[in-house]
Amino acid sequence: MSPTSLALAVLTAYAAAVTRHPLVVVVSFDGFRPDYVQANATPTLSRFLNASAAPPYMRPAFPTKTFVNHHTIATGLHPEQHGVLDNHMFDRNNKTMHYTYEQFHYDESVVPIWMQNEYSGNGRYSGVMMWPGSEFQYQGKTPTYVQIYNNTMPWNSRVDKIMLWIKNSSQPANLVFAYFEEPDKTSHMKGINSPDLKVQISRVDATVKYLLDKIKEENLENKMNLIILSDHGMDSVTNNRTIHLDQLISNKTYESVISGPNGFILPNPGKFEEIYQNLTRISNNLRTFSVYKKDELPVRWHMKNTSRLNGKLYILAKPGYAFWNNLFEYIQNSTSKFI
Repeated sequence: MSPTSLALAVLTAYAAAVTRHPLVVVVSFDGFRPDYVQANATPTLSRFLNASAAPPYMRPAFPTKTFVNHHTIATGLHPEQHGVLDNHMFDRNNKTMHYTYEQFHYDESVVPIWMQNEYSGNGRYSGVMMWPGSEFQYQGKTPTYVQIYNNTMPWNSRVDKIMLWIKNSSQPANLVFAYFEEPDKTSHMKGINSPDLKVQISRVDATVKYLLDKIKEENLENKMNLIILSDHGMDSVTNNRTIHLDQLISNKTYESVISGPNGFILPNPGKFEEIYQNLTRISNNLRTFSVYKKDELPVRWHMKNTSRLNGKLYILAKPGYAFWNNLFEYIQNSTSKFI
């Protein structure tokens, strides 16, 4: 994945809305690259970008994955602190976990900002629309409003529900986080230059227009802080650039959790150094991926200081390459040449 994401855009606010507190709405479109914003393809986003406070790009947390970055945004912490190191990881019993309570609760003292907002009390209420990790309790509590992930729910209906949270007469939300799953899903299936992706980019723009129209309709234009962002970018990998790890090293000597461009390797007891040396040798020969012990991980990645990597190796594909896994097999069977 490209270490890029949609430029942060902020519509400044000067007064309270239904709530007497500052009103903040954070909207994330998964996998939306900054260069998707083009005047002809995304006229609404282009106007919003030009009228708002917007940097040219954002640097996402490493690795540039959906769960990692959304939990970083929600907590303000690096992955090594909040513990979400990938979409797919080893759990405490060294089994694969994907979107579980345990995955988002490495440290029980870590809570998302929507819970911090509610803990502040005094009429503060949070609403969370399908944000990764939001349906789990934190310290035994959930926010006032939660919509669990449901990709069949129309996007405009999601916006309508958010507006109801904000306008609630007895418990008006002053903080809302909203997640939209595209264009990430289509990018994985069809590639970043596909006609299908262009449809999703237009869908994003239409949804932003609908949201802005609703904000204007409810007279919230000068009362709401609206933040539009993404978690990561996207790049294409062709089938001839996939790395079949099990063809390079015996899969009987280790367990693995592979997720696209990176993965975790758990060597069998007594096999750690052997697996590390074998992978390092293969890596040096192929030059398509790198392998790291925990203490070799670059400090700037902010993921080495966690017990979740104890006894494991970390592998990372070079740009333009990825490790073969079940998702890629599914995509290949869908006749797409991209993964």
